Amino acid sequence: MRMVSSNKNYAVRAVKTYSDEIGRLIDGFNTMLSEIQQRDTALRSTNGELKTRTQELEEEVFQRKQAQEELLNAKHAAEEANRAKSTFLANMSHELRTPLNAIIGYSEMLEEETRDTGRLRMFRTSKKFKLLANTY
Repeated sequence: MRMVSSNKNYAVRAVKTYSDEIGRLIDGFNTMLSEIQQRDTALRSTNGELKTRTQELEEEVFQRKQAQEELLNAKHAAEEANRAKSTFLANMSHELRTPLNAIIGYSEMLEEETRDTGRLRMFRTSKKFKLLANTY
């Protein structure tokens, strides 16, 4: 009996030597041990499956956290790139616009001068120049 209780060895069976009331008690005890052994085996199997699934879920959670961190880093990098692009475009717009304003002003002066002097060819050239400068 100590093998069953202390070692949890449910495969042990009592030996039936009589067919009387003690024999029936031994049969009942052996049946009970058999049922306990089946339930213990099923419980151990289920417990093993549960441990395996828990490890799988822990790994999946770890991978998702890692992916989330990578996505967050990528988002920050994209936001920084967007800010850099906006700054670059603002600076380039200013750098282009400043000399183009001078060109537009100069072409307007040429336009007025050609109208006054009657030089039609120069007027057309200055008109094209002004249109070109205004497209930027």
